[in-house]
Amino acid sequence: MKKSLAAFVLLFLLPATMPAQSGNVRLGFFGGWGLPTAPDEFTDFFNGSFTFGGELRYKTSPRTTLVGRVAYHRFAFDEEGARKSFEQDFFGEVTSFSAEGGNARALAITGNVVQQLNQPGGKASFFVSAGAGL
Repeated sequence: MKKSLAAFVLLFLLPATMPAQSGNVRLGFFGGWGLPTAPDEFTDFFNGSFTFGGELRYKTSPRTTLVGRVAYHRFAFDEEGARKSFEQDFFGEVTSFSAEGGNARALAITGNVVQQLNQPGGKASFFVSAGAGL
């Protein structure tokens, strides 16, 4: 419950209390639900769970923006999925199965350069983004 309340505060209340941002610098927060998609060895043992993070954008020119992001991802351990995987791969039907496992957590830190291809202010914005991360 405490984690849910903390996530609510970070995602909804904190951005509403932040001071006005300058024209070249933007600070944002995001959150959602993450689902493991690959590899199979990971998706068999973990379920989806919450993800949240923040980003800082700095506009260096009307068409170019530098973006830094930090995101936290959590995937809940799936004991039933682990049991089924062991049944299929090793033992046949398992009548007693107990697994103690933790949740998988990942902290992603990325940096990007976003280059807008058309004139700013149009109805649609076309851009190219390139970056790297840990």
